[in-house]
Amino acid sequence: KGPLPQSLPESLRYFNIRKNQFSGTIPDDIFQHPNLFYLDLSANQLTGTLPSASPPDVPSLRHAYLDHNRLTGSIPRSFSQRLDGLLDVYLNHNQFSGILPGNWDLSLLTLRVQGNNFEALRNNLCSLYVRGDLIDFVADCDICICREELCGQCYDEEV
Repeated sequence: KGPLPQSLPESLRYFNIRKNQFSGTIPDDIFQHPNLFYLDLSANQLTGTLPSASPPDVPSLRHAYLDHNRLTGSIPRSFSQRLDGLLDVYLNHNQFSGILPGNWDLSLLTLRVQGNNFEALRNNLCSLYVRGDLIDFVADCDICICREELCGQCYDEEV
């Protein structure tokens, strides 16, 4: 209970605080821990925006669970660009908005974004699922209808 610690040991590989009533914002450097493999901040009361991942990249991070919080704002393009090698990303059931970036690493297997306020998805994100590259992709029906291989309200990457 209470705010997240503002500094974590660099040797940290597994950080799971699921369902612990933590509040406040996510520390800016959370995605810069070089050895972090598993991050589960889900089902807390975290607020604010998602920190932008910036150098150094986090090559070891494979699982990021940020679902069921009160996170707001848009998903920074750097979050999907700089975190190469992510396998599972759960951003569902927050208050994110804007257009969901489409520049995710091709190693991504699970992406859950439902229960937010996204306006649209990028075309290439929808096509990842249609081609079968993503194993588990969940979004709200009003922003993407990938089961029929048609994406509603999708935009090219340049927009």
